[in-house]
Amino acid sequence: MQKLTKTVLFMSSLIYGVVLTNLPIEIFNKISEITHFDCTNPTIISFVEFGFLAGATIGCITTPIYTKKFGYIKSIRALFILEMVASGLSIIPLGWIYLSLTRVLSGIFACALLELAPQYVAEVLTPQERSFSMMMFSVALNLGNVISYAVHLPISFDYDSWCITFIVPMAVSFVGFICAHFLVKRDKPQVKNQADDLIVSDESASPQVVQKERVFTKLQIFRLVCAALMLGMTQTVNGVDAILTYASNIFAGTFKSRNSGIYGSLIIGGMNVAFGLLATPIVDRCARKLMLSIGVLGVSICLILISIIYKFSLGNTFILILVSIYLLFFNMGPQPIVYMLFGEMFPQKYKIKLNALGFTTSLGTSVLAVFSFAFFTGSKQFIIYLIYGILSVFSGFTAVFAAPETFGKTLDQIEGVVEGWGK
Repeated sequence: MQKLTKTVLFMSSLIYGVVLTNLPIEIFNKISEITHFDCTNPTIISFVEFGFLAGATIGCITTPIYTKKFGYIKSIRALFILEMVASGLSIIPLGWIYLSLTRVLSGIFACALLELAPQYVAEVLTPQERSFSMMMFSVALNLGNVISYAVHLPISFDYDSWCITFIVPMAVSFVGFICAHFLVKRDKPQVKNQADDLIVSDESASPQVVQKERVFTKLQIFRLVCAALMLGMTQTVNGVDAILTYASNIFAGTFKSRNSGIYGSLIIGGMNVAFGLLATPIVDRCARKLMLSIGVLGVSICLILISIIYKFSLGNTFILILVSIYLLFFNMGPQPIVYMLFGEMFPQKYKIKLNALGFTTSLGTSVLAVFSFAFFTGSKQFIIYLIYGILSVFSGFTAVFAAPETFGKTLDQIEGVVEGWGK
């Protein structure tokens, strides 16, 4: 049962990574050739490109609506089916409006999976198992990117086979659905005793005993809201998406090939996976807030140094070295630790809503960071890296202060920590 739970977690992250990067500009151009729309129109490009992010934002906001009624694992099972359908619909070439809508749908379902799976795992795995599982969750997201890039490579020799890029997420979703389906079949409903002061979770994953619902003060709830906002901001305010795109372009410049962009993306994606695996044994043994502090500090120092290099034109070699170090620290702190804390730190009563708030903040910050990158080109480029660095320090250490330490604690113990704030 625990293997199934971990597989569902892994596939939930993997599908997000795959769908996020499975529509490169070349395939977009091929679809435009088939359906006869103008692929150079900036309005059309914007609608299609940001359709996924718009859907992801909707997916984050809407999870509380159905999760409370159907529960985590049934919702996850349904989302895998819906993601498979959305990817299948994307294969039908019906124009850019239709393509934009299918990207919105994929974003809704993929991001909802990314949000709900860690919450479910936090409730059914022991504290020791959670750390390793969440690191693999983070690695799976990066691996999903690599899989998409790897699929693009053979397609690039014959874009008539472009539909494969949507078949891959269908296959990943199918595997996730099968695993979630078996979990639903074995999952047992929660049982309350007559005194209504004891809840026993399903037997499938090391049952935990949870005490009577705790009562939290307005100040404690406010601190949790601040933690959700700051953690969401910490994960993406460092401009990771913009920086990875730029670094991929630099690597691509070293290849004399029409597929140089794909090679650059594969290198960056491979580095992300490797650094995630390298960081796993460290993160698995250290306190969450300590690792987040180290990761944020390392990321911020790299960003400030990159800013200095741009200011004084010291060359791309130093930038690539710093981006590599940046990725290592990112995979030690901002990426995995935020997911861990989102899954663990919120009291049961507020978990779904506060997770939705945190994930929505992360996506919104990512969009703003990517958009702002385009306004600082040429001699001004050092400014945006400096801004990323300063905001990373601010949000990261504010989040460290606001969030509770969850390492090695049961969910009930974590609620006890929150209940003790201000007392």
